[in-house]
Amino acid sequence: MRDYLHLGLRLFIIAIIGGLALGATNAITKDRIAEQNQAEAIAARSFVLPLAAVFQQAAVESEGEYASIQEVFIGVGQDGENVGATVKLETSGFGGSMELTVGVGADGAIQGVRVGTHSETPGLGAKAQDDAFANDFEGKLAPLTVVKGDSGATEISAITGATITSEAVANGANLAARFVMEQGLLEG
Repeated sequence: MRDYLHLGLRLFIIAIIGGLALGATNAITKDRIAEQNQAEAIAARSFVLPLAAVFQQAAVESEGEYASIQEVFIGVGQDGENVGATVKLETSGFGGSMELTVGVGADGAIQGVRVGTHSETPGLGAKAQDDAFANDFEGKLAPLTVVKGDSGATEISAITGATITSEAVANGANLAARFVMEQGLLEG
């Protein structure tokens, strides 16, 4: 009986020390992680809307079919004119939730797509992060459809072996473009 109490006390002490170490690590790194996440978000906005010199966050309410939209920024060019908007949203791919940033130009055309965090299959769905796939979206007007083979004016070439992922990204781009145009975010 005494051995069990000794063992229990040792395990309790180890758990306390481990918990304190994890808490200290979190306290030390949380600001750095937040800074890194902010830098990645800025880089994603700049990638999907390269003509923008400055981004201004738009106060929008996303509900109903737009509930997956997390944030919207208006891109302002060097001349002070709106050049488009970026929409950060969550879409559902093959492996689960995917974070997506979509740039929509003033003319309503998709300017760029950037896949952030995801759980897609390495070597297949993870190829959605490749520039070759993202470049297929540039300059195309929604609604976009996914095709196997070469793409046309409103089509996106599916990633081989990852059609569900390709469709998830295209659906996210369609949703972002529709939201920006319906909300009139680029007017005035």
